Amino acid sequence: MEENGVELFVAIVAGAFVVALMFWLLFYLPITMAKRRGRSPIGWVLLFWFITPLWGVIALMILGDSRDKIRQDILSEVKSRCPYNGE
Repeated sequence: MEENGVELFVAIVAGAFVVALMFWLLFYLPITMAKRRGRSPIGWVLLFWFITPLWGVIALMILGDSRDKIRQDILSEVKSRCPYNGE
């Protein structure tokens, strides 16, 4: 009887781990990667659902930052180096 309780506990812990891993792969990973690169988080979550997360990660890494993100990074760098930025 005791063994069934241990097996049930292990099954519940393993199931929770699998659910957390799937949440991370299908929601958290594409959202954070897309936001960092200035891309649409919703679009990339949907893409991760239709293709495997591995291909989604590869696609995001190959595409890199969006043009708007690059432009924003350059402007913030210029503003931080400008001696007349009001600081």
